[in-house]
Amino acid sequence: MAVSRAGYILCLIGGILSIFGSLIILPLAIWFLSTGISLGDGPLLQFFPWLWVVGATLGIILGVLIIIASQWMKKEETAKKGSIVCLICGILGAGGIITIIGGILGLVKAGET
Repeated sequence: MAVSRAGYILCLIGGILSIFGSLIILPLAIWFLSTGISLGDGPLLQFFPWLWVVGATLGIILGVLIIIASQWMKKEETAKKGSIVCLICGILGAGGIITIIGGILGLVKAGET
């Protein structure tokens, strides 16, 4: 099994961007909730800031998981496991296309003998 340096770097960047984006959205959502500003009269629009909080929290959790999995990708024994975790987290939405590409590159490289 081989280690994909490009996959590791892409997943690491994806995890950092996921955390960074979530840390920008989370205070905004908390500010909306604390000031009581409503975006409209509908039930979905009143619930919208809570969705921001949940999404940003999930983004932080998945971003940390992506960074941990990218560290797994540096070792030959756990490269495949780290690639799979990065791929799943990228599909779930954290890190976006960068994490998905990094996970695919890691899987391809880990499959080589």
